[in-house]
Amino acid sequence: MITKSLRFLLALLSAAALVFLVDFYLSRFVFQGESFPNIVSQRMSFSEEGVLRVVYPDGEREFTKKELKVKYDNSDYKKVVRAVREEPSKIILRLGLYLGFFRVEVPPRIVYDKSPLVEFLKEIKPKYNVEPKDARFVFKDGKVKEISVEKEGRRINEEKFWKEVEEKISRWYENKVVQVDIKFKKVEPKIKLSQINQFGIEGLIGVGSSSYKGSSWEREYNIILATKRISGNLVPKGGVFSFNKALGEVSAATGYKESYVIRGGRTVLDAGGGVCQVSTTLFRAILNAGLPIVERRAHSYRVSYYEQDSKPGFDATVYSPYVDLKFRNDTPASVLVLGEVDTKNKKVYFYLYGKKDNRKVFLSKVRIFDVVPAPEPLYIEDSTLPPGVVKQIDFAAPGAKVYFDYKVLKDGKTIFQKTFKSIYRPWQAVYLVGKS
Repeated sequence: MITKSLRFLLALLSAAALVFLVDFYLSRFVFQGESFPNIVSQRMSFSEEGVLRVVYPDGEREFTKKELKVKYDNSDYKKVVRAVREEPSKIILRLGLYLGFFRVEVPPRIVYDKSPLVEFLKEIKPKYNVEPKDARFVFKDGKVKEISVEKEGRRINEEKFWKEVEEKISRWYENKVVQVDIKFKKVEPKIKLSQINQFGIEGLIGVGSSSYKGSSWEREYNIILATKRISGNLVPKGGVFSFNKALGEVSAATGYKESYVIRGGRTVLDAGGGVCQVSTTLFRAILNAGLPIVERRAHSYRVSYYEQDSKPGFDATVYSPYVDLKFRNDTPASVLVLGEVDTKNKKVYFYLYGKKDNRKVFLSKVRIFDVVPAPEPLYIEDSTLPPGVVKQIDFAAPGAKVYFDYKVLKDGKTIFQKTFKSIYRPWQAVYLVGKS
């Protein structure tokens, strides 16, 4: 006698056999070709016209759909159909799809040829990819002989580029312009300035510049020489820098040429004319860095060189051992004084390197008052000059009082402030005239 359990088992086996027979019949004789009931691809309308615009820093490049060979790819649909039809484990899914119990949607996919974009990236990389530069610091014989701050590089962010291209092209059905912007990523240098010196110097803290256009070759020679002798000096934390001490003796014996200097209330020829161009430039760098200035004196009169690229009042004269330019280093590290002369553009630069400490510099507008016109020119007969020859030995300048305020804040608090006062005398032009 057949038990209930056995009857249930036989019924189950019969049902399974029937399912397999139906599945075998459908797979072998009904579901042929590259489609399957209720497996659909929602293919949208597709235009073969359109432009992909790639925008980079100073231009753009356009690629057409034809150039990129943009087209539909139904390989995903075929893979799904093949898997449903052929894999034994999908038997229930096959019957469910045939009977309409299930529905599988395979989203459309657009493919393209990457090679035009790859070649385009290769073309622009040399121009826009910038390699980082490591810092250099050479200290010898008590002075810094060479220094360069690290510079970060940049590279085209190809990962973001391709991701954005894929996103735009995957929805590029219509005849329209789609845009992709070239983006960059920073590349850090391997060696930073703070890692390769024992003085705590991390980077640039102040810059000063001045123009010496119109100078004689002797004056330019002296400017270059004095800049070299000041450049490379290190001011220790808490130390006071003296321009005269750093420069040393100024004379023909120490290599200086004769050029015009202000001395004894007159402009005269003497060795070292042009040195004040260097002290003036350094004064501006000290102000920019926000360092306390211990000593500074303005010139006796307004010198045209110093007002070519600056308001009046931003000059500093020196005359050893009586008149000096001094500043105190109150920063957390040593301060390096580095000078440079651009002979092509006739400019002097001073760069101060150290460690920033959140100080902020405020310079007021220049206040000019009590302006006095220059006196009438003075002509002096000179028997050493040929008859009729005129030689200018002093230059006219109006007198004036010039003030500006200098205030330095740190963490929102004023750490020092000062008003710089420059009293310029009216200056007379003087000419030597050869006797008739």
